[in-house]
Amino acid sequence: MKKLDLIFLSTAKHATHHMQFNFVDTDLDTEKVKQAMQQLADLKLFVDKDKHPLYEVPMGARYVTTTDHVLFNNKPAK
Repeated sequence: MKKLDLIFLSTAKHATHHMQFNFVDTDLDTEKVKQAMQQLADLKLFVDKDKHPLYEVPMGARYVTTTDHVLFNNKPAK
């Protein structure tokens, strides 16, 4: 499965925060993603307990591919 991982910087605490989405279009345009991340940052919807924005400065975006390596599965067949 591929996930879209958006990486933001919180300048108040100099920490990075990730926002991940499953089931995404894997052909997204770089400029559109940057623009969407900036719009999200401008909304200041997500804040910490001290009211500092968590997703303040867009730092990067990437696709993350996860692969399951099943060692065993005791699930009965249907």
